[in-house]
Amino acid sequence: MIIDRAGNRLWIGLEQGKHPLATVDLASGEVLPDPEYAQWEPMGVSRDGTLLALTRPCVFRGTNKSELVVLDVRSRQVRLNTRDHLVYGVAFSAKGTHALIEVYGSKPCLYRLAGPERVARAAKDFSLRCGDTDPLRDRFTASAEKLNGRVYQTDLVTGELEEVRLALRSPIGQLRYSPDGSRVFTAGKDDVVTCFDRSWEVVWRRDFTQLPDGPSGVWSSMSGLLVFPGRLGVVAGSTAANRWGAEYLLNAATGELVHQVEARQGRGLPKVEFGDSCVILFTGRVLDLATGEVGPRLWPS
Repeated sequence: MIIDRAGNRLWIGLEQGKHPLATVDLASGEVLPDPEYAQWEPMGVSRDGTLLALTRPCVFRGTNKSELVVLDVRSRQVRLNTRDHLVYGVAFSAKGTHALIEVYGSKPCLYRLAGPERVARAAKDFSLRCGDTDPLRDRFTASAEKLNGRVYQTDLVTGELEEVRLALRSPIGQLRYSPDGSRVFTAGKDDVVTCFDRSWEVVWRRDFTQLPDGPSGVWSSMSGLLVFPGRLGVVAGSTAANRWGAEYLLNAATGELVHQVEARQGRGLPKVEFGDSCVILFTGRVLDLATGEVGPRLWPS
């Protein structure tokens, strides 16, 4: 499930074998299947929504790989097609000229799409799910998951990497930018969420272990950070009182807790942000973090 906020649409892949690749118009709920790429999965979208990365499993030279296609959505032109990697994630440069690809068993690769050709391999190993694209500079910032307070910033055009050390006593599990790029939010493996300015000075901290019946693992792969204009969502996979977890809505400027939503079995975990305080769940329904209300599915089941 990949959202294009600029175009107010969502790409959904194979859903338990029921739905092929399709585009969901978030305003009308209309579902538009893509017969040409029906068996492919969406992996990433450019900032302006014009480029879409798709993958499908394949065997290449006797090894399990991913066939990766970068597709121009409007012209249907293929900008990149490779079977060299087992692909875990794709991030695009601001102008869509380059694609950073996370691959199995190796450091991320940077491709120039006008060619196409591989430009560089990242100097450090990192996971795209632990980072975010900087809205104000052409770079991807990701945590060094095993090192205390360490992040890597990769130039999305040249591949050059800068290492930054932060005033944190724990490794970072999740990192996200605010929509305007003025703040960076991190979730540490000590369950502390920290807000930094662009100079990496601490603006506020929120220690979730100090909450009554507090969560565990706000940094894990089943959890994470959700960014909205003026608000920050924090997803916990479980808490002391609820094995299904909880979501917390914070004031992004102060870290103040605005609302807490208890999860339940079968409801689904948050997948992508939607609007000012809503998230689309894995089940296709919409959860409003400000009220806890769960709406109907956005597309037919």
